[in-house]
Amino acid sequence: MTGQNKKVVLELILLLIMLSLITWYFFDRYNILSSNSIPSATKVNQTDVSCNSYAVDACPGGCVVCPPCPECSSVSCQSEEFCAGMGIDRTWYKKIRTTLKGKTICERENCHGLDIKCGSNPAEVCTAMYALGDRCLNYAVCELVGEKCQVKANEQFTKCKACVDSCAKEYQSDPAKMFECEGKCD
Repeated sequence: MTGQNKKVVLELILLLIMLSLITWYFFDRYNILSSNSIPSATKVNQTDVSCNSYAVDACPGGCVVCPPCPECSSVSCQSEEFCAGMGIDRTWYKKIRTTLKGKTICERENCHGLDIKCGSNPAEVCTAMYALGDRCLNYAVCELVGEKCQVKANEQFTKCKACVDSCAKEYQSDPAKMFECEGKCD
């Protein structure tokens, strides 16, 4: 065997060893990913799923009412472990309900448009879209009259709504001009 042949054989042996190691590595990674050894932090707890199926008012024992995420303003029925992970225990929601109890909520329920809806279910999260007339919503006020939640007569809102309505009528075939006109309504 010549020196050149020895070099080729040695390179082939090294290549086979490297291919074997690469194959072993990828098969090992595949087995880890496909096995049931997913870290517990990423597993969906069966209790979480069953607690989520209950309404807030019907949240059973073993489940707690808390926000589904730290930055969320809504609440839902979750497992105790899930809520405890955010530092919330079962007394948290009871304290909030006690604070709100006896106080009737009367707020705007819609996020967009000029047909104001007042009621006890205020919009918690509005989309990032802008609809014609949204600027007038700053002037819309809801109030309790007796036991009824209704829109409070408001001169600024009425004036703004009339302006937006005239823009919509005048520029109905040109949305760009319609929004430009609406931008001048106060």
